[in-house]
Amino acid sequence: MKLKSLFSTPKKTILTIVCITAGLAVAGTMTTFAAEEIAKSNSIGTVSAQEKALSDAGVSKENATFTTTEFEFEKGSFVYEVEFTSDGIEYDYIIKASNGTVLSRKATIVNNYISQENTQSQPSASTQTDKYIGIDAAKSKALDDAKVKTSNATFTEQKLDTDDGIAVYEIDFYTADNEYDYEINANTGAIHEKRIEPLQASQHPQKENNNSYINIEKAKSLALSHAGFSANEVYLSKAKFENDDDIMVYEIEFIKDNIEYEYTIHAVSGKILEFDYEYDD
Repeated sequence: MKLKSLFSTPKKTILTIVCITAGLAVAGTMTTFAAEEIAKSNSIGTVSAQEKALSDAGVSKENATFTTTEFEFEKGSFVYEVEFTSDGIEYDYIIKASNGTVLSRKATIVNNYISQENTQSQPSASTQTDKYIGIDAAKSKALDDAKVKTSNATFTEQKLDTDDGIAVYEIDFYTADNEYDYEINANTGAIHEKRIEPLQASQHPQKENNNSYINIEKAKSLALSHAGFSANEVYLSKAKFENDDDIMVYEIEFIKDNIEYEYTIHAVSGKILEFDYEYDD
């Protein structure tokens, strides 16, 4: 009987414990709310957060349309999430609420589908809004510089990217002897960087299990055909030959009507291994 009494709890006591637990939960919620209100009252404020973002982006208030300014708790800090558009560019900022430090920034050039991101507080990169020369012109620039004929080159990557805030085309290809990597300025066509390396026989991406690879143009054609588009209907953002878990594949990405399509094509058979699409916001 004594042993039983040690492990028995009166119903009144149980009810009291439940009430206390519920009270603590409510108190915790109120404490969190109070902490947020205190942090908000000591923050730089919505207007200052917007001004910090505009200043960092180099955009005047008159030319900006704000879509979001929210006070949030993120990664251990209270912050302002500031989003606005200006001249066809979408800007997303995370501003530290206590002192206005820019914790992260993202600028998306809507018309050209290219993003610039920086997750530290540094001077913002200048936005490139000029008309780009196009991937085909960038390929020609690289081939001319390398003194390689189109018929002798196998392209492994054609991609629009950014390098230190500057829009560039990454053009990679190989011949029977060398591997070439180029970065071409997307606005001017100037060569930013290039790398030429001898291609060893063991590195030559020609065959897999005695089967020849399809070329990158065929892979692009297969992806476009599957999606039901022609080449002139889409914006090609990536076409790359790479190793995926010891299987050589082509990664093909393109955009149509603000929807981004991603394909993984088997480099030998041309079979579509994976495909996905999502709204590019």
